[in-house]
Formats: sequence, C-alpha cells, structure tokens
Amino acid sequence: MRSTSFKLKLFASYLCLGLLASSVASILIMLQSKEMLLQEIKSKVLSIATTTAALQDGDKHQFVIAAAENTSPTYLELANQLRKVRDANRRDDIYTSYIYTMYTRPDSLRHVRFSIDAEENPDLVSKPGEVYKEYDGPQDLSNLEVSDKNEKDRWGEWVTAAAPIFNSKGEFVSQVSLDVKASDVTARTNQLLLYGVMSFMFSTIIALLLTHFFAKNLSSPVSKIVAMVQSIANGKLDSRISIPELKSTNEFVTIGLELNIMGDKLQERKVMEDALFKFVSPSVAQQVLNAGGLANLNPVRKKVTVLFSDMRNFSTYSETIDPEIMFNQLNEYFEKMVDIIYAHQGTVAKFTGDGLMAIFGAPIDDAYQEKNAVEVAVEMQETISNMREKWEQEGKVPMKIGIGIANGIAMVGNYGSSLRREYTAIGDSVNLASRIESATKELHVDILITGYVYEAVAGLFQIENKGLISVKGRSQQVSVYSVKYKKAKATFNPMKLVA
Repeated sequence: MRSTSFKLKLFASYLCLGLLASSVASILIMLQSKEMLLQEIKSKVLSIATTTAALQDGDKHQFVIAAAENTSPTYLELANQLRKVRDANRRDDIYTSYIYTMYTRPDSLRHVRFSIDAEENPDLVSKPGEVYKEYDGPQDLSNLEVSDKNEKDRWGEWVTAAAPIFNSKGEFVSQVSLDVKASDVTARTNQLLLYGVMSFMFSTIIALLLTHFFAKNLSSPVSKIVAMVQSIANGKLDSRISIPELKSTNEFVTIGLELNIMGDKLQERKVMEDALFKFVSPSVAQQVLNAGGLANLNPVRKKVTVLFSDMRNFSTYSETIDPEIMFNQLNEYFEKMVDIIYAHQGTVAKFTGDGLMAIFGAPIDDAYQEKNAVEVAVEMQETISNMREKWEQEGKVPMKIGIGIANGIAMVGNYGSSLRREYTAIGDSVNLASRIESATKELHVDILITGYVYEAVAGLFQIENKGLISVKGRSQQVSVYSVKYKKAKATFNPMKLVA
C-alpha cells in the first residue's frame, strides 16, 4: 500500500508540474508567436509599400495631381503599375486589398486627398482630388510608416502601410498607401490560437504518458541521471554518467547513453557557436545554428543594401611598413568597424585585405536597411578619424578609407565549395557599391551613395548631389551623392509596431 501510495503521489506531483510547465510554455510561445506574426505581416506590408514608392516616377505623379483627372495616359499608366503591385501581392501569407496614392494641398493640410486609385470597381474607385478624410490637424505624408493600430474608414478596418514618393528633385510629391484587411490578420492570429490549444493538448498527453512511465520505473539510477542533467543545466557540459554504475534495466542504461551523447553534442554545439560568433554577425550565426549548419543557408533573391569600404593608398603604405605593424593596425581597425556594422543590424560578408563588404537586409529583413547602412558609413568615418589621431601619436600610418553604398536585388546566401563556404551577396548592387567606392577617390569625398539609396534616406543626413558619373561595366551613367560626417537636424519617425 505504501509503495502504491508513493507511486500515486509521485505520479500526481510530476503530472501537475508537467501540466504547469506545459501550460506556461504554451502560453508564452503562443503570445510570442502572435507578436512575431503581427510584426511579420506589418514588415511585409511596409516592405511592399517602400519598394513600390521607390519604383514610382514622382514627376508623373506630380503631373496627375496637377491635372486632377483620371483619363489621361499618365494616370492610366500609373494606375496600372499600382494594380500590378496589388495583384502580385495577393498571396496566402498577405493579401493586398487596396493600393492607392494620396496627397495634401499646401492650403489644406488637414484634408488628405486621393491622387491615383488602382481599384477597377467604378463604385469603389476614388477620383483624383477626392477627399479621403479630414483630420483634426495638419498631416505630414512624407513619412515611412505602418499603422500602430487598425485604421477605420468608410470602407472598413485595415492594417495600412505608407511610403513617400519623391520627384526628380528629391521633393515629396505623394504617398503610396497599401491596405490589408484587419479581419485577415485577426483570422491568422486566431488560427495561431487554435494551434496553441492543440499543442497544449498534445503536450498534456505526452506529459501524462511520461509521468506514468517515470513514476512506475523510478529507482536509484534516477538520482544519477538528475545529477547529470542539473550539472549540464548549470553549464558543466563535460558531465557524463558512468553506465556501469546504473546497474539497472536497459531503459535506464539507454537513457544514460543518450544523455552522454547529448552532452557530447552540446559541447560540440558550444564550440561551434563560439567559433561562429567570432567570424560572422550574430544574425547569421543564429540562423546557421537554427538551420543545423552553414550548408543549409541556401541562396535567396531579396532586396539588400551593400556597403564597400577600402583603404586609400594601402599598397603604397604596405611597401614601407613592417608587415607585423600593418597586420596589427588592420586588426585594430577591423575590430571597431565590425562592431559598428553589427550594432546596425549589418552582416560582414567578406574582408578584402584592406577593405570589407557588409550587407544590410540579410539574412534578417530590415525595412530601414539604407538608413542603417549610411549610419554605419558615417560612424566608420568618424571612428577612423579618431583612430588617425591616435595612430599619428603612435607613429603609425594615419590611414583613410572610402565607402560606397548601393541597394537593389541580389542573390544572398551560402556560396563556395563543400570545404570552404561564406555567407555573401551576388548581384548588380554589389558591383555598383564597389565601383562607386572607387569613385570616392576621383570625386575627393569619403562616402558615396547611389540615387536609390538617397531616396530612402533623404532628409536624414547632410547630403550633396555629385551628379552623374561613368561606372565600369555600365553603359549609362549613375547618379551619386556624397554624405557628410555629421547628421543633419531632421525628424525621423521609425516604424510603429503594435504590441
């Protein structure tokens, strides 16, 4: 009877603990998954709006606003472009209901008006100049944002993202707005809730079976097993069980062997993790660990911003300086530069002797990749400026760097052979960033960005238009801009995410 009572109490205790842990874990996972889902949807909506705005011809939009009619070839052309974007983004993971552009008049900033509507239904389409909504105060449509709460209007309730359109002079013209039904987002979160309940029920059944098994077969070897698990949990990954000391059934021997194997793998993972975090950015390292190895990071096509930096006159310096001194100086330089890149969600793709290549927007999506890349360039120049003063005092070469930044679509992922691989990007934007970095010497500037990068960061930095330059490998000239070291006094509203 005592043995039976002990087993029942033990069974009940373990079952209660298992259910409590399972319920807490399920709730936490469900809440976190819901938050991640909401942020993923908002990030996708904002990314679509941002990409659409970047590809729009601001001068044509300005013409349509001035004409205030929807039958001109220009209006029909722009409406068709928006319609293609809308149709291309009606997918299972995100369904775009409406896409349109809006503006305000200088004499009526409280009235937000339609300029171009991609809707085909004549009962729903809005005409140019038609007032969308009257607000309590002046509205600034030149910001990149996603609604922090669902937007309600006479057509329904929406998750809305907006991105500004600029003309060829860099002046704000109108705003691309993109609507996703709030009910679609709610449906996906409700589905997540159902999965959470099912997961909890499944974990409850597993907890019941495992608790019954351990309560029935518990014996002295358990203390040795628990001791090893606790030791590993406390960070002692070299802890192991002596199998002969178990002196028990095959089940406990198997558990002991599996726990020893687990300890070996945890130690191997720890060594791998330590090595990865030394040589690649934390975001890449985490994805490598989650994917089970570098070989699983297959190349994908995505929009990225690429930064190239290179030492000025490095070959000349290296001929006159002791290699050991130069090696240590470069290590000191790269140590600080890599910290700056990591701090702004960047990934160091490669080192090229005296230069480096960094990627923004991969492997983790970044709606502000251009802004982060330019901030890195500014901080790199300011940092090496301080380092030059230190190097001069130490009698070392006061090296300078040039930086080029370009954005666009590239193939990003794991490249190389089975023996040597690296995470990098390949595409026109990579080549362009390298080319305009070389142009910094000819233009006597330290930071150059392309026109598309300028459109994404206009107003956030002190930028000077350097006009068109010829770039090797391109038949057409490229518009470039130089960035000064100090930020201009400008207001920037980051993306607002619903908690």
